Amino acid sequence: MSSDNPNQTGLVITLTESIRSFLLSVSKDSRLSQELRELALALSSATDASYKHIRSLWIQSDVEARPGLISLFSGSNFVFAIPKPREKNSAGGIIGLVFGMLFETLLFIIRTSEPNLKSPSSTSRMKKNQ
Repeated sequence: MSSDNPNQTGLVITLTESIRSFLLSVSKDSRLSQELRELALALSSATDASYKHIRSLWIQSDVEARPGLISLFSGSNFVFAIPKPREKNSAGGIIGLVFGMLFETLLFIIRTSEPNLKSPSSTSRMKKNQ
């Protein structure tokens, strides 16, 4: 599942009927601020919502009237947002290639400048001659 709203951050869950009915009851609760009631009403018509918003509404609602948090979220699923594609810098690939070539050249110079190292082919020839 992927989120319809790319602006949602954090944990996003699908709305079940129990969450939807809770949000509708919170939207009619006169003890809550107008802003929270509007948020609850807007979330009740969505397909998914931020856990942070639902939990804040749950905390602000009446203790005797609200359902248990675990029972409220039972049956809902996580919604994963599709990440935006990574922007690649074209200069990064070229710089990596140049540094790789310089590193290989440095390794070649080190290998060829050591007098004690013999190549495997010369060692096998010496064994053959003995």
